[in-house]
Amino acid sequence: MNRSSNLQPLQATSRRPKRSLTAAVCVLLVALFLLSATGCGAAVVGLPGIFVLPAAAKLTDTDYSDVRVGSTYYFGSYEQDNLLFNGTERIEWRVLEKKDGAVLLLSSFVLDGGRFNRSSGSSVWENSEIRSWLNSSFLEVAFTDAEKAMIPLVTVTAEPNTTYSTDPGRDTEDQVFLLSAAEARYYLGSSSDRTCKATEAAAKKELLEEKGFCYWWLRTPGKSAKTAMAVSTDGSIRDYGYDMYYTKYGIRPAIWVNLDNSAVTQKAAESENLSLPKALSADIEVGENVLFGTYEQDGRLFNGKEDIEWIVIAKDDTSVLLISKYGLDCQRFHPYSKYGTTWEKCDLRAWLNSTFYNAAFSDEEQQQIVSSVCTPEMNPTTSVDPGNETTDNVFVLSAVETSYYLPTDLVRRCRPTAYALANGVMDYDGFCWWWTRTPGATSSQVVCVNDDGAIGRGKYAGYDMYYSKYAVRPSIRVRIGE
Repeated sequence: MNRSSNLQPLQATSRRPKRSLTAAVCVLLVALFLLSATGCGAAVVGLPGIFVLPAAAKLTDTDYSDVRVGSTYYFGSYEQDNLLFNGTERIEWRVLEKKDGAVLLLSSFVLDGGRFNRSSGSSVWENSEIRSWLNSSFLEVAFTDAEKAMIPLVTVTAEPNTTYSTDPGRDTEDQVFLLSAAEARYYLGSSSDRTCKATEAAAKKELLEEKGFCYWWLRTPGKSAKTAMAVSTDGSIRDYGYDMYYTKYGIRPAIWVNLDNSAVTQKAAESENLSLPKALSADIEVGENVLFGTYEQDGRLFNGKEDIEWIVIAKDDTSVLLISKYGLDCQRFHPYSKYGTTWEKCDLRAWLNSTFYNAAFSDEEQQQIVSSVCTPEMNPTTSVDPGNETTDNVFVLSAVETSYYLPTDLVRRCRPTAYALANGVMDYDGFCWWWTRTPGATSSQVVCVNDDGAIGRGKYAGYDMYYSKYAVRPSIRVRIGE
């Protein structure tokens, strides 16, 4: 990796405190004034123009089992209050994920500003100035040698723009990186959650701000090779992106940090009062979550597939009916057809019972899956032919089954995985739409569950079956008690 950087707008400061005699005298006089006005025991309010450190624990003093997703911690330091004489300030990070003794962190504030790449280059993360700067100048300035040793080199996937199919380049190996668009949507599930303020030092780079919030870069390319995606001041993410050489967008670094590798997942879950999914057994009950099979979910192909989490929605003496907790992938129901099609003949059914079935389940797991008879369900408000009865290993629920097994809008709401988002799932504030197998108002439409949990638009109205941005939420029946 090239450790040098030509990223001109990003001027990193030395970690050594720089002191100005005049500035020091001024601060001392202000401090004496505050003490005399409030008394030694009174709380001192923050002064205008001085960056106030947030309340957070020091990550290096924290055990892995105590770290909670969504909490904030200090790690490293960087110039933030724009007062160079008093040295750098501790960086506050937000925990996005815990996994295998490590945590994924995103800076709570925009720490700097500058262009993604020079105008003569491209918006491919692999060759960008911003990547070079983050993994050289920023890394050296923000972290001590001991802290750098805790930051692993990870594979950063080259995420394509699913709307415009822009070439993202190749995967990279980095210690510091920017989130992709899919990761930003997955980890920061709403627009309000994605809004971000800049430190006072970063704001001095004349960042574009609105109501105190600024734009910040993502690593996903935009509509063309000269644009990169970014989060806007209102927290929205626009697929067309922005000119990569624009210098007034913020930089919000992300890192993985290794903590106590001896802490196991079970201990971490117990410390957070979480209920771990159970293994399939005869004593499993309706409403509980179970693990069965594996599928790519976190969007990081280098670490293999993740366990699939299912919700038990029905049970008899020999088997349980499961539906995936998350939207696992993004597939159209069927390609465009003038006359439409039915569940019996659709591409989604074929994909679920071949590609997905073989990717998600081992030979032993396939032996546990009980084939299910899927009855053709006519839309109660139309006379569209629903096709013939099928026998499937994997299927999607009908609209009536969805209403029966998941009786409220709240329990029908579904979040997509990061992998599904990367494949183009449309989400609203972190929730996606997902297919049923019931025909809609016409033979080329299918009923979906909306992001708010409602079934269909109006009474069982449908959506075009060739639309490619709806999630797949599979169901299976699995044998128990053996």
